Amino acid sequence: MIINFFDIFSIFIIFLLFNIMITLFVIVLKYIYDLKKLNKLLINNKLLIICDIPDKIKKYYSFLTTNIFDLDDCDNIIHFLINNKNMSLILDTNGGSTISNDILLNYIIESKLELKTYVIRKASSAGTLLALASDKLYMNNDAYLTPTEPQITILDKTYSVKSIIELYNNKDNNLISDVNLLGYYEFKKSYDENIETVKKLLNTKFKFNISKKEKNKLIDDFTEGNISHHMPFGCRYLQKYLKIDNNITSIVYGIYDSYFYLIKY
Repeated sequence: MIINFFDIFSIFIIFLLFNIMITLFVIVLKYIYDLKKLNKLLINNKLLIICDIPDKIKKYYSFLTTNIFDLDDCDNIIHFLINNKNMSLILDTNGGSTISNDILLNYIIESKLELKTYVIRKASSAGTLLALASDKLYMNNDAYLTPTEPQITILDKTYSVKSIIELYNNKDNNLISDVNLLGYYEFKKSYDENIETVKKLLNTKFKFNISKKEKNKLIDDFTEGNISHHMPFGCRYLQKYLKIDNNITSIVYGIYDSYFYLIKY
């Protein structure tokens, strides 16, 4: 029987596709195994990771893990904290929804929940507020927090609420529609509430070894919107004002490394 070139090529393609499918299947199984292993480490060490989980895989994480949450998943985070006492947090986030974060912060403050929080890399924007809600904050020397003034997205571009407020303040109110004025007042409330939240967190959660003037400068740096929203406040800078511990255990570092490896898939 003569086998022509087309038959050989077809067999090769089928063999190649089969190997690709097997490889992908093994990769997925390995990922699930590593994720389950990480989750077991988190449970055993009473740790909860709050991070940025891409929307396309968020629903899978809810099935595969119990101790890893997206920052915007405030209802499930609160439910978890209610049912699991004495948990510590590992934060690794660029921030999230102001509404979700306000609900989570309100629960932490009102419940008088005592939190120990680790920031190995970053806790930006709303993540910074959560870090400031901690009773004990641990930061890697290279980790950072950022300003917390609210942001708003208009036509796919993100702006500081402070910039919107200043824009309105420089316009004649008679030329602004009622709808836009209502938006202005909502922005102003959000801006003012953020300042009060940071003041409350810093005054209740942290002890200062600085003057009142320096303390107010720190609060302004976090909230006033005079600094770029993405400007990092490094650990060494913050330690001038706040009691932040650098003594992070090797267990926490190891768990973070495992998590960081998984999110790079």
